[in-house]
Amino acid sequence: KADGKMCYEQNNVALALQSGKSKTGGLRVPRVDSSFFGSIITGSEEELNAHNYSVIICQTHGDPKKEIANIDTLLNSQVDAVFISTSMKDVSALERVLKKGVSLIFFRKKKN
Repeated sequence: KADGKMCYEQNNVALALQSGKSKTGGLRVPRVDSSFFGSIITGSEEELNAHNYSVIICQTHGDPKKEIANIDTLLNSQVDAVFISTSMKDVSALERVLKKGVSLIFFRKKKN
């Protein structure tokens, strides 16, 4: 700059490569417009943001193909953790999460 001040912006990709942590969590829910899952999104985002983590939210609409595609998206985004509500019968996508050393956290709506 002409005034001699440097405009530095932190490069999160470079930091992630150096530290091995992206400071990003992935949250996969069936629907964002559900009051239950909406509260999960809000609470997760507040808690993760408080620890300087960003959140990627994926919505599946209960579609098994989208459930797998969302896992691929989150893994390709190098998330540090995946928070998931699932009814998947094929667990191979979830096994890939664990094999990559990514934390996998399950949650579900309590049945009455």
